[in-house]
Amino acid sequence: MEHFLETWGYLAVFVLSFISSMGLPVGAEVAIIYGGVLASGQVPHEPHHLNLIAVIAVAAAAEILGSLAGYLIGYFGGRPLVDKVGKYVLLTHKDLDRAEAWFARRGEPVVLFGRFIPL
Repeated sequence: MEHFLETWGYLAVFVLSFISSMGLPVGAEVAIIYGGVLASGQVPHEPHHLNLIAVIAVAAAAEILGSLAGYLIGYFGGRPLVDKVGKYVLLTHKDLDRAEAWFARRGEPVVLFGRFIPL
């Protein structure tokens, strides 16, 4: 991941944060932290220093846009999308029914606090 971030810089921070905020575990927290390290200028042999304010702005924009993209996929895709592509990601209707029942019981607090857990 270090090489990816050193090579692609802001784009790497954006892509990893975007994908992570859609719900896929890619470690965006590590990308943002390392982006901050690159912005500090303390990485030896790295001539391309990032700007801390730009890293924060790029990560924030990616988180907002990724959350919006994930929401829109769920809103417009829903169960018909599971019918089409669910088998490719090992998602069945039974899994979706179980998830919906679980979120109906405990969803709001889990979503609220789950966003703060860096996993």
